[in-house]
Amino acid sequence: MKEKKFNLSTKVYLFIIIIFITLIALLSLKLINKKVLDYEIKNTMSKNILKDSYNTNTKTFGKNKDVELAVKKYMSNYAQNMKKINKIINDKSIKNILSSSNYNKDKPAFNNSLKVLNNKISDFDETISILLKMREEETIMSYIEDETDDSDAISIYRSYMFNKTVNRSLEEDSKEIDNISIRGKKILEDDIKVITLLKNNPNAWVIKDNEINFYSTSVMVEYNNLVKEIQSNME
Repeated sequence: MKEKKFNLSTKVYLFIIIIFITLIALLSLKLINKKVLDYEIKNTMSKNILKDSYNTNTKTFGKNKDVELAVKKYMSNYAQNMKKINKIINDKSIKNILSSSNYNKDKPAFNNSLKVLNNKISDFDETISILLKMREEETIMSYIEDETDDSDAISIYRSYMFNKTVNRSLEEDSKEIDNISIRGKKILEDDIKVITLLKNNPNAWVIKDNEINFYSTSVMVEYNNLVKEIQSNME
């Protein structure tokens, strides 16, 4: 009889120990999961938007996975649009428009040049609008709301996306957007002014030895001023 009591007592102790170990393991796993989330968010937010690549691969689980995925999707989309703006401004087709070879090829109406520039301006304005909208709280929160309706996950996501460090980073990006918007739009508009100037004054210039030469001083001065302004905004 005593032996049976001993065996029962031992089983109870073992069961308690197993429960205790399981709880510790679950707690440790939860803490590790949170640390991994912290690292992934910090790493994502510290990337250079114009130079680094982004992905939406997740390394956490549970509600943290929804948070991680939402943050990475937001930053990936944000970076894509920033890179698109930068690409529009630095597009070789834009730079080639103000070349003597293009002047010769597209004169006198410059239909292709004006079409390219107007399309770029349209793309530029659309992308700037998207970036500005992405700075709005409603848009930021929509990324987590697309992943889950869990209030805890939404709260965690908000704590990441609206903390001081992230806000400071996004504010700096917002200033960069404003700067790019002003400079980029000015470059494209000045490109159109150059082409329009040449189009409206077909007898005031000629291409010789792969260089543009002018018969009109006033047209030359206006042309040089516009080109100088474009070069200044591209620096």
